[in-house]
Amino acid sequence: MNKVLLIFALSFGILSLSFANGGSNDRDADTTAFAKDSLELKAQVYPNPFDKEINISGDSKIIGSTVFIYNAIGNEVKQYIIINSTETIDVTDLRKGLYFIKIVKDDKKIVKRIIKK
Repeated sequence: MNKVLLIFALSFGILSLSFANGGSNDRDADTTAFAKDSLELKAQVYPNPFDKEINISGDSKIIGSTVFIYNAIGNEVKQYIIINSTETIDVTDLRKGLYFIKIVKDDKKIVKRIIKK
């Protein structure tokens, strides 16, 4: 499992990848990996773990961003354009497991780890 996360992190240029309390069993962890130059683009992704939908919210800078959702092995499973500062994405079609959300706007990006229960 750690090798998959490392490969994913390297393929997306992530500077650091940290896990609260050492693993994926921490249900309240807001585990976030920030990519280069991402300090100006901020977003919250909730709930985590999720079931039927994911909420993404941020300030006006997030509007126009593209959201990519990847499964644990790095395959893109969903893509979405943010048109409001708060968006809800239907994810009922996703299977249970680990996913990564990459939010991209211009040269800024954020990657977050989420779990479908």
